[in-house]
Amino acid sequence: MSIHPIRVLLYALLFLSTQQGFSQSSQSFHTYQNDDFGFALQYPDDLTPYWGIDRAIDAVSICYDGPIVCFIYRGKEYEETTLGAAAFSISVLRDKRSLETCQEMDADQDPMGHTQINGTDFEHGETVDAAAGTAIVRTTYRTFHQGVCFDITFGFEEGNIGNYEEGTVKEFHEQKLAGVFDRMLHSFDFVGPVLDGSEWQ
Repeated sequence: MSIHPIRVLLYALLFLSTQQGFSQSSQSFHTYQNDDFGFALQYPDDLTPYWGIDRAIDAVSICYDGPIVCFIYRGKEYEETTLGAAAFSISVLRDKRSLETCQEMDADQDPMGHTQINGTDFEHGETVDAAAGTAIVRTTYRTFHQGVCFDITFGFEEGNIGNYEEGTVKEFHEQKLAGVFDRMLHSFDFVGPVLDGSEWQ
């Protein structure tokens, strides 16, 4: 499903506008480091990391199938809004074994171009899916590092406010939480070798 150009512009402005505000955030951030895959990043108190076989991961579509780790939003701020779920997922795509296949976005993703994060080159794209009164908005960044395709996907599951009884919930506005995800993304860095590297079968 293609993204409307206005929505693309909105997201671009959204991420730019949140940089200054989040530098002054009082929320505590912690370090997650994975020694098997050689990366680290920062995450806040209200996103909980899950890994392995966990029902929490299965319940959130933004968590890519079999992620290395998926940070799921567990805060209380948006309880009475149309937000259904929010997550930040890091995976390796085993079937993409070259730079070209790794950088190729999925058929339903709009490619957004190239960016560099802490010295690593990424291609990124956007996806908006809508079904049964729910919109799933995903942003994906991919890089091919030490023979492995890394996928970082984050986003939201949002209900249509028209599906709720009037006055029971408020419409979810993603600007603040999107700024948190952007801060997490730009803290991502490779800090060691990928032990589970290109030799896997």
